[in-house]
Amino acid sequence: FQSQLTDEPIPQTLVISIFLNPYDWVELMRQHPINAPTHNDMEWSEFVTSPWMRKRSNLDNTLADTSTAKCSFGFSFEEIIPCVTKRDPQSDSFPLYELHPPSASS
Repeated sequence: FQSQLTDEPIPQTLVISIFLNPYDWVELMRQHPINAPTHNDMEWSEFVTSPWMRKRSNLDNTLADTSTAKCSFGFSFEEIIPCVTKRDPQSDSFPLYELHPPSASS
């Protein structure tokens, strides 16, 4: 496709699409719930009906003042789960969940 609105060439792009049966996809996620530690070792019905959420860490629960907490990557306590971890979020595959992503207008 080449736009007729401009004389600038459109860069060449390769698009690869992979299609997977949704049931197979969910089963693969159930078997390997990467970044969902609370979903490990669940049966099918439990997996598909459990909320996809991350609980606060024990370290988060011990914070006396969450308004001044120093969280991973400079996030505030209300923006990320977990806020405090003993694992290195720079090099570890430990999941961090951003709770309030910036809006498009920001």
